[in-house]
Amino acid sequence: MTIKQTSKTFLSVMALTAALLTGYSNQKLVAKERVNTSKEMEEAKSLFSKGLYAGDTKHTDKFHAIINSLKKKPENLDSLILLAKANYGLGDYETALSFANKAVVSNDSNQEAYFIRGQINLRKPDWISALNDFRKILELNPNSIDAQTMLGYMESGSGNYKTAIDRFTKTLEMDPNNSNLYAYRGHSNYLLKDYQKSINDITKALEIESKSDQKGDIANFARTRLIDPSIPVAVLYTTLCSSYSNLGDHSNAALQACTKAIEIDPEPFTYLASAKVKMSQGDFGGSCSDYKKAISIGYQPITLKERGRKVLLDGLCLFK
Repeated sequence: MTIKQTSKTFLSVMALTAALLTGYSNQKLVAKERVNTSKEMEEAKSLFSKGLYAGDTKHTDKFHAIINSLKKKPENLDSLILLAKANYGLGDYETALSFANKAVVSNDSNQEAYFIRGQINLRKPDWISALNDFRKILELNPNSIDAQTMLGYMESGSGNYKTAIDRFTKTLEMDPNNSNLYAYRGHSNYLLKDYQKSINDITKALEIESKSDQKGDIANFARTRLIDPSIPVAVLYTTLCSSYSNLGDHSNAALQACTKAIEIDPEPFTYLASAKVKMSQGDFGGSCSDYKKAISIGYQPITLKERGRKVLLDGLCLFK
């Protein structure tokens, strides 16, 4: 059953319930409750259509509001999935998993229920269960772009880069304008040290991201923003920076990519990548400045003492 079908079924059940109730005042109360519930569900869906958040403090209040509202209502497939997503957003994976499990029991052929459960299991982390969830989606729908993407993501994350690249490549034949497939294939190529292919893929992903408003085949959140809606673009620029840097003779392009990544998300490894590029350009002062910035916001290098001074093993910056 698709999301639209699930939503229509849910609204139909609510309408039928209201029609069966007797008494004019009761009908008014039920109608008001139905409108409010529908509004809350639509607001929740709108939030999740922008991304599947995990431990995102910017939306904590919204997640609590969704949970407090829906837990007072009778449970159904739609509400169980939204409760799973909201608790996932709060980082409460055990509670999220309990709602996802209920959703799967409620409808064991619903792809979205398996997808959110797979995401939760991935975060716990319980990779075996996550793999089973995404594989179950493929049993239900062999052409699921989202399930193929997540399986490739997990293959790459476990070091099976070539297998992941093959999966991404085959899936791109079904969906040639999917930015996530290019992004993940680009990252896998980077880990295989095929830097030119990495640059090609990530450049293509960024091009699609800037032009397209894509939608997944399971849910709106599922494709372009699989893990976190704000970070992936910065990660792409950081990987692009590192690929250019490793190719050599592309330091300006590398620095531009790193600068863009810092503008989007100034996190430690972005500054670290920038420091390495500046070091290759002979800008030792700029390199050390970025390196110290990375340390100041959470990067923890391995250090040792040598003749009274601290030596950072990354080889970028020496200071007393």
